[in-house]
Amino acid sequence: MIEGSYHFSLTSYRIMQVALIVDALSNLAARLDSPIVPVRPLRIAIQRFCSDRPVFTPLHTGLAKLALLAKLYKEPLPVLDVDVEDIDPSLGVDIENFLSYYYYASMIYIGNKNHGRALELLSVAISAPSQAVSLIQLESYKKYVLVSLLHNGKLHTVPKYTANVVLKSIRRHCSQYIEFAEVYENQNIEELTAALEKRRIVFVKDNNFGLASQCLRALQHLKIQGLTKTYITLSVTDIVDKAGFTGSQASAEVGKSILEMVQQGRIFASIEHTGPGEHEQMVSFYDNPDSYDTSASLASLNDKMTRAAQVGERLGRQDKSTSLNRDFLSRMLLMGDGAQMPAMYEDEVDIMVDDDGRLYA
Repeated sequence: MIEGSYHFSLTSYRIMQVALIVDALSNLAARLDSPIVPVRPLRIAIQRFCSDRPVFTPLHTGLAKLALLAKLYKEPLPVLDVDVEDIDPSLGVDIENFLSYYYYASMIYIGNKNHGRALELLSVAISAPSQAVSLIQLESYKKYVLVSLLHNGKLHTVPKYTANVVLKSIRRHCSQYIEFAEVYENQNIEELTAALEKRRIVFVKDNNFGLASQCLRALQHLKIQGLTKTYITLSVTDIVDKAGFTGSQASAEVGKSILEMVQQGRIFASIEHTGPGEHEQMVSFYDNPDSYDTSASLASLNDKMTRAAQVGERLGRQDKSTSLNRDFLSRMLLMGDGAQMPAMYEDEVDIMVDDDGRLYA
């Protein structure tokens, strides 16, 4: 049925039909211990139902969750890359559906090493208007802190329209993460190592130790990247000292980090052997040969602004029970286009689900 060539109209009746099929496939997948089974049919169903307009449906949450459990980080991207522009309460959407989708989807982008897109989706979950704080919002903020450090080396502020009740809960329940970010921003690798070890139990309990550990590597990369702004040529030994690498394998780690960053396009450099021994390697840094396409960026921004203005007309038709305000929905439209970021870190991604595949609540 899903692979047929005829057109599907988006109706609550058809959504419920497919939802029943997805539930059946999900139950089968659980029995077979193979969450991969329903992922592709679910992706195709969403694309067919939402071919006319990118509207959020309960099926989106199922797709993101099952793809995450199956570790199929590429399969759902044709759906996840399309920013939601409409929310129709008649389709059975509730706030838990909505928050869970953005949380699961952000983790898929983390798995794809697209930290910029992950931040966008996490910010949507955190800033969703609400009278009470959801645990999903708090878990989203914890990952938001760590992904901010991985993506840009500092903690991003949350959207200004985030509910006060959410902000208060963040300060109360996420203080360990905020303190970790503050240590990171001091850019001292030894201090960050100690901060990570001090919070090991908290991070492990939250299934975030993998992401937190990656921040150490990210800080080393950040410090090397900072050297490119000051120096044209440095010896590996100098980089070890200035970037704060420690241990007997420090020189080898510097070389590995530089090669990784060159492959990712984060720096432009070459390593030359000027004599016997690693300590005599010299690193030369170069400017980015590609110019920044300002006109293309402005065109993209203008397009997003146009779409944001258009959503204003649709907001009048939104059911107030969704509790989604104008600023919030406009923010959703102004998110990025899902472009892939370079792979930067390890393949580990922490999944906040229990043995039954449900989000911890």
